[in-house]
Amino acid sequence: MRHRTRAVALPIAITLIATLDASSSRLANPLDVHIRDEVRRLQAHFDSVDEELRARGTSHLTPAQRISRTQLTEWLRDYRRAATFPLNDGVSAGAVPIFRDSRGVLCAMAYLIHRSGRTDLVDDISAQRNTAYVAELTDDARLIAWLDSTGLTVAEAGRIQPEYGSTRESGVDADYAIVSLALSGGALATAGVNAVSPSRMSGVFGMIAGGIALVNGVILLEQPRDTRRLAAMNTAIGVVSMGVALRGIFAPRPSSRSAARSGARFAGATLVPVAITSLGRPQLGVALHARF
Repeated sequence: MRHRTRAVALPIAITLIATLDASSSRLANPLDVHIRDEVRRLQAHFDSVDEELRARGTSHLTPAQRISRTQLTEWLRDYRRAATFPLNDGVSAGAVPIFRDSRGVLCAMAYLIHRSGRTDLVDDISAQRNTAYVAELTDDARLIAWLDSTGLTVAEAGRIQPEYGSTRESGVDADYAIVSLALSGGALATAGVNAVSPSRMSGVFGMIAGGIALVNGVILLEQPRDTRRLAAMNTAIGVVSMGVALRGIFAPRPSSRSAARSGARFAGATLVPVAITSLGRPQLGVALHARF
């Protein structure tokens, strides 16, 4: 029995290690995907605003206003290149402006005001009206005076100020959903076989499939709500599959005479790591070769 258990445990351990390694390189963290998409969107937004500001005529401005306006557009380019933008991490379920996020990261307008030396104005607005649009802040005489000194209009400031999408809207990564469907589906299939017609081979398959589904769930249990729910389901399916697999591994075996009469004969199984192509990318997989 000790050798039999060891023979079952070894391929399962190898499979779990391979799956964990492949999953960590293959499955994108939904929050990382959200941040990456936000960076691309916001940089495109600031590129567009930069073109608008530079194309706008300034002949009506004073020399001091023109100098300040030119300086602000250069600072906006610095902000765009740095690509450190606020996160709507629970502030609102929908997209809203955020003057300063929970990490202390400033929005573009707050950055420009802060860099010009008006930290007091940034602190007051972020403390009292952190998600207000510029158009809603026109009752603040200090902000209007600052805009006038820089040669920016309220409308231009409103164009600079973007909205930030909620991290709660990121949903489930498509790759993870597809992988979950395949792995958890396989685990459920083996669980069904072990529940109806258990055998040592079906038990081994059930432990492997269940272990893979379990790992696929556990590695993303700390992600945002939608992904966490799918990960919890994968984890539960993995546990159930492994539990039912024990029925196949330890189910009573037919006598050698009965097996000989039925012609059933099990010679062994070998688990081999293989390189496969999944979703257009090379991945690490495993192949199980069985001999009967």
